Amino acid sequence: MATYEQIYDIWAGDKLKKEIVISVVKAAQDVLNEDPGTTNHANRVLWANQALEDPYLWGTKMSVAVIVNATVQSGTYTDGDVQFLVNSVIDMFANNLL
Repeated sequence: MATYEQIYDIWAGDKLKKEIVISVVKAAQDVLNEDPGTTNHANRVLWANQALEDPYLWGTKMSVAVIVNATVQSGTYTDGDVQFLVNSVIDMFANNLL
């Protein structure tokens, strides 16, 4: 298991940040193209529009959901892992927009 310092170093590194930002952009585009009958679609669209306006901000916000994952912490993750983790928290963020 990675130490807190090692986890922070992974989180703070450029590689993971870039991957999260691109995952946010891709997820936002997917939301804008999803079926309007999708559960929570209205909130998801609001999130997607905000995410596309500032993907770096949303990448930072959503990074906490990525870095807690053991695979990410091990450094053996793939782009697909990061995308899955970002996608898995869209509704949580979409339902808590201020």
